[in-house]
Amino acid sequence: MVNSLIEESITSSQLEGAATQYKVAEQMLRQGRKPRNQSEQMIHNNFAAMQFIRAHQHLPFTPELILQLQLIMTDLTLQDSTAAGRWRRPEENVRVVDERNHEVLYVPPSAEEIASRIIELCHFANDANQNPFIHPLIEAVAIHFMLGWVHPFVDKNAPRGVWRAAIMIASANCESRKQAILLAALRSDFYYLVQCLARKCISLLRHLLPRVRLCATRAPVK
Repeated sequence: MVNSLIEESITSSQLEGAATQYKVAEQMLRQGRKPRNQSEQMIHNNFAAMQFIRAHQHLPFTPELILQLQLIMTDLTLQDSTAAGRWRRPEENVRVVDERNHEVLYVPPSAEEIASRIIELCHFANDANQNPFIHPLIEAVAIHFMLGWVHPFVDKNAPRGVWRAAIMIASANCESRKQAILLAALRSDFYYLVQCLARKCISLLRHLLPRVRLCATRAPVK
């Protein structure tokens, strides 16, 4: 289990931009060495988040758990350290922008809506009597998409940590941990989904998540 946590922590951090050799990062985690740069700090944070998720996987999915995960994953990595452990604020103008041509790909819901939407999402995640039944794999995918759609934080990478929590929580009642591995393979970049698949995903989620209010007009996609 430790080996898989280390591998996931390093690989996911590298996807998020951490520039560190695998062997160096692995030694850091196994030896308990303090991070020497921001890339190593990202990997250290991811590993700490994975350990936190493993220890709390049987607890209910709550806004407090989400905030705690974001706090762990962003430790000493944010330009604005005050953005750790809280939702984004109305004055923080968050946009998803294509770095190549600066085209605005997505504008998330207003900050005033975040708290209520997260509560609704947690109700969905904690409902053990879904009717109709929703497979845990589909449930975790839906949670991941909705977290990206709401974009509750200023930073863009923290939702990945909550996605890992969704994997662990949704698979807690599965008979085989292989399902969690399969679910991890289903991860994809949310911004690609926004650009190419958002309308179809929103249509699907309206069917799956009747209690979560969605508004397709809030996610303009060309």
